[in-house]
Order: sequence, then structure tokens, then C-alpha cells
Amino acid sequence: MVSMLPTTSLVPVTEALLADCLAFDHVAAGGSVERRSELSEAAEHGRMRVAVSHGDTAGYSVVAPWFFGAAFLALVYVKSAMRGQGIGSRLLEDFEQAHGPQVFTSTNLSNARMQRLLRHRLWTPCGLLNGLDEADPEIFFAKHL
Repeated sequence: MVSMLPTTSLVPVTEALLADCLAFDHVAAGGSVERRSELSEAAEHGRMRVAVSHGDTAGYSVVAPWFFGAAFLALVYVKSAMRGQGIGSRLLEDFEQAHGPQVFTSTNLSNARMQRLLRHRLWTPCGLLNGLDEADPEIFFAKHL
């Protein structure tokens, strides 16, 4: 597992950090009102964590407000220039520690990078859902801690 530099920390979101996340998230920056609203609401309700590395906003995670009584990681996003440095793994680890003993997440079938990360962290595929994104099924993963 990639080890993060000691200068990387996970913190609750602030207004300035949220603005950074909205700027580097390609969906939000591309004008998606839905994504911007989702992130703003998650920040407002304490369901968003931000990774800061060397003073730079590096990524974030968002926990869904409800998933059949279990914790569901709705989003993990790492700034493209900072991928491959263990930040996504650290965001997953933070979620696992805070929300265990049974946690869930999902990703598109086309997102091979996220699937590799989840398998590396010992998450197990547990279902497939068609119809959310046209021609790109959603794969659900679980981890029992």
C-alpha cells in the first residue's frame, strides 16, 4: 500500500477548501449544478472530508446521508495532478475507520482505476446495477471490517 507523506492530512471541509474542490472536480467545474449542490450540501452537513497535501487541496470524499442503515461512500475524488500518491487510499481508509464495521461504495464499470483501488484495499464486489448511466453499469463494493 502506498504510504502518504506526513504533510498530507484529512480535514473537515471549510468554505475555502470547498471552493478548491469545486474548481478541480471536472464535473462541478464543467457547470454541473447537481454536483455543485451535492458537494455544498455534504459540506454543510459534515459529510465531506478533504485531503490537503503540502498546503494544496488534493482530494475529497463524501458520505451519503443514507444507504439502508449502512455507511455508503458516495464520492472519492482526487485532483488529477495528485493521483497515484496514495491520497485516494487514505480517503478510503479514513471512511473505513469512521464508519465501519460494514461499509459500501460503488463506481462505474468504466472506472478501472477506482476498481483497482478498492480491490487493493480489500473491498469486494457485491452487485451490479444497470440504468444509472447509459451503457456504463454501476458496480457496488462492500467491506466488512
